[in-house]
Amino acid sequence: MNTATKLLAIGMLLLPLPALAADSDAKKPDAAKPAAGELHGFDKYWSMMDPTGKGFVTKDEFMAHQADRFKEIDTNGDGKISKEEMKAHDDKMMQHRMEMRAQHHKMTKDQEQK
Repeated sequence: MNTATKLLAIGMLLLPLPALAADSDAKKPDAAKPAAGELHGFDKYWSMMDPTGKGFVTKDEFMAHQADRFKEIDTNGDGKISKEEMKAHDDKMMQHRMEMRAQHHKMTKDQEQK
């Protein structure tokens, strides 16, 4: 398996799927669209992947994004991701997802009370 394929596979494993899946505001017809700086879920992820707003991401842009993620996980900078580094990253992402889920539930509860 070549390096690009490995990076792609790692990148796909690391996608924040729960965050990508739930942008409930977009599904509610009466919900106001968030301002550009207040994007959530998939829209926030897409804006990072396509910062110029051209509507697509090239393979090179996608792979560059995945290379950045690899560097983020490879905390000791040795060009390898150890099991411990991957576990630490997984724990960090799990904590982030839990915080985002709690924030979403709070926003939903606040909207229901209005």
